[in-house]
Amino acid sequence: MTQPFSIYEWLAAITTIVSVALLSYKFKSGWIIGFAGSLLYGKVFYDQKLYADFWLQAIFLIQGAYGYFEWNQNIKKDDKFVSLNFKRKDVFFIMISLVGFLIISYIAGSLMRNTNNPYPLTDGFISIFSIMAVILMARRHIECWYVWFVIDVVSIALFLQVGMYVSIILYLVLLLNCCNGWMLWKKDLKEA
Repeated sequence: MTQPFSIYEWLAAITTIVSVALLSYKFKSGWIIGFAGSLLYGKVFYDQKLYADFWLQAIFLIQGAYGYFEWNQNIKKDDKFVSLNFKRKDVFFIMISLVGFLIISYIAGSLMRNTNNPYPLTDGFISIFSIMAVILMARRHIECWYVWFVIDVVSIALFLQVGMYVSIILYLVLLLNCCNGWMLWKKDLKEA
């Protein structure tokens, strides 16, 4: 398991807090800072043998680029930042995420027998729904904050099990940020 005060985990936590705070305040630079957090957390999760979370960091790198360009392109087109209007492709991505979770659940059964990941189902749940949350955030849907809230709660439970205490603190801060982000984005909707 992790060292109680891993420098990588501390740096990952700090960059992630900064990234998510910037995104909640609608600064696209949060996507760029998120790259550093994903790289650092990739190492932390690999060391913890949380392989789905490790690969999630690679996906976050790709999604970070997508989010940055999506915000950069679409914010110029309209002055309304937050969207409540789901498009067909948004629903498609949500359905794919749910199907992905079912597939991960099936695979997790075999992983429990064939890898040293101590919590493959929880690890897979966090990964699949994080992908869904990033897509919702990139498309500026306020519902992303609900999904992040659930992910943060489940992550805290997982990190308690594996002794990642710095990450527990991070995810408690991220829970508060979910509430803050939701309130800021809801305010933006009322003003639009």
